[in-house]
Parts: sequence; structure tokens; C-alpha cells
Amino acid sequence: MIMKRFIFHSISIVLLFASCHKESPVQTADVYIAGTLISDPFSGIKIAAYWKNGGMVKLTDGSFAANTTSIFVSGNDVYVSGSEENSFKGTAAKYWKNGVEVSLTDGTHFATANSIFVSGEDVYVAGNEKGNSGNDIAKYWKNGVATTLGGLNTISYANSILVSGADVYVVGAEVVNGTTYVAKYWKNGVAVVLSDGTESALAYSIFLSGSDIYVAGAEFYDDPNIPYSVAKYWKNGTSVNLTDGQNPAGIFSIFVSGEDVYAAGFEIKDLNSGNKEAKYWKNSELTSLSDGTIDEKATNILFLHSDIYVNVISSSSSILYKNGKAVAPFDGTNPMIQGTAISIY
Repeated sequence: MIMKRFIFHSISIVLLFASCHKESPVQTADVYIAGTLISDPFSGIKIAAYWKNGGMVKLTDGSFAANTTSIFVSGNDVYVSGSEENSFKGTAAKYWKNGVEVSLTDGTHFATANSIFVSGEDVYVAGNEKGNSGNDIAKYWKNGVATTLGGLNTISYANSILVSGADVYVVGAEVVNGTTYVAKYWKNGVAVVLSDGTESALAYSIFLSGSDIYVAGAEFYDDPNIPYSVAKYWKNGTSVNLTDGQNPAGIFSIFVSGEDVYAAGFEIKDLNSGNKEAKYWKNSELTSLSDGTIDEKATNILFLHSDIYVNVISSSSSILYKNGKAVAPFDGTNPMIQGTAISIY
């Protein structure tokens, strides 16, 4: 049970980095990565930033700690979601459009924007804000107007958002019975439950392919034969396990092209070190991108023009893999770059 709580805590941190994308007909690719810089090695204050093909754009000046969680490009406009602390020691959810910040909350309650999606002239952001009792509440904002998804007296998380036509999909989790997390998504504010609440489950990323809805996540078990978390996704509510539960594992990002399902996440082989190994799956075929020497996880995956792009992060750097090979300058040689989300257009 101790290990189970440890893994759950680790995944809760990384869920901020999860993002969703839809396939694009674009024939050339620009690579955008949202992340952070350390402004001062002594204070450790992080600066929000993004990179386009390696060129950096700072979003904050280091006066207060900030982070980024998701990036979306629409035409010539670059949108980045995240959060920033303020002088009152609060944290406000916000996003930046072409470097200009837009605050979604006033910072009096801890809040974060976890995912951003742009449809036409409308900007959608999913995130959390603490309620008066201190519990996290799942929300999304459309052009700055908030819609509450989780119950005011429960704990809930909104991890990723996707818009298709008039429909708004938000994926996350909500606590039931005080301790158990139930994976779910909301379609236009109506919850669709993915797990039965017997064990905790979390959902991080959502993808639409035709009429099919794919949601990536993890589920935990107390069964001695399945002692840890299973990396899995749900297709139209039916779960598909990618690991057997003998080692802790989870999926943070999912992408579908034709009949192929691509998923990115982690698995822990060495329980003594607890280091995650970054991995991705094409259907059930596994590819490892790290060996567990350091703690790494694959947070985003995209398939475009026959190429597989995977973003892997550690505590000090971000590595972008294209077909299993690191791509400069996001090849881990610049420790100041800590990428959290990737978009390719």
C-alpha cells in the first residue's frame, strides 16, 4: 500500500504535463515545445517559456515561479497554458497568447491551467482551482468564463481538453467514497465514467478518431497478483491494458492514426530506485526510450507523416525523439530546457 500511494503521488504531478491533439493535414512540421527555465540556481524559480524549432520565447521574467503545461498553435498564434505565483503567495491559472498573458483566476486560491485547445476564435482551457474547503475542483474556461465540472465538496481534476465541432471534451478524475479516484471524461459538462471505483484510476489524455473516443490513463489494484498500476486506455469506455500490473505503469498521452493506437508513458522496473522508464506503445508493441538509470517519462506522443514523435522529460531536461532518435536541440544536452508539452504543426 505504501508503494501504491507513492506511485499515485508521482502520477499526480505529471498529469499537469499531459496534452491532446488531433491529426493535421499539414505537410511540413514546425516543432513547438512548452517548458520551463531555471532563472536562479539558488532560488530555483522557474520561468515559463516555449521553443519553436529550438528558438526560445520567454513568457515570464522570473519575478515569480511559473510553469507551463500545454501548447497549441492556431495559424500564426501560439497559445501556452500554465500557472504563475503572485505576491500573495497564491497561484493563478493563466495562458499566454503570443507571449501576452491572460489570467483565468485571481490567485486567491491555488489554481492551474492544465491543457489548452483553440477552435476558431474560441479559447478553451481545462484546469483546477481549489475551493473554499481547500479541495481541488475540475473546471474549464471558454474565453475566460469558467464551467465547474467536479462537485464543490469532492476532489476532482481536469487534465486535458479537446473540442470537436460544438462538443467539448474534458478528461480527468474525481474522488468517490473519500479516497478512490474514478477516471472519467465530461462531454459538454456531462460526466462519462470509465472506471467502476473498485480501485483508483486516473485519466490524462483524450483523442477522437471518427466516432471513437480514446482516453489514456492508469488504474491501480490491490490484488496480490496485480499489485501496482496498469497502463491502459479506454476505447469507447472499454479498457485495454498495455501492461500486466507486475510493475507500476501509466499512460499520459494517446494518438490514433487509422487502425493504429500510439500511447506514451512509463513503467518502473526497479522498485528500489523508483525511477520511471520512458516508453511508448504502437498498439501492443513496446518501445523503451530509457533504461531507468534516471527518472524519466514519456509525456506526449504524435504521429505525423509516417514519423513518431515522443517527448520525454526528467527533472533537469527534455528530450524529443523522432522514430526513436533524439532530435537536437531537444536531445538532453541543454539542462536548462525542461519541456513539458509538445506540439508539431
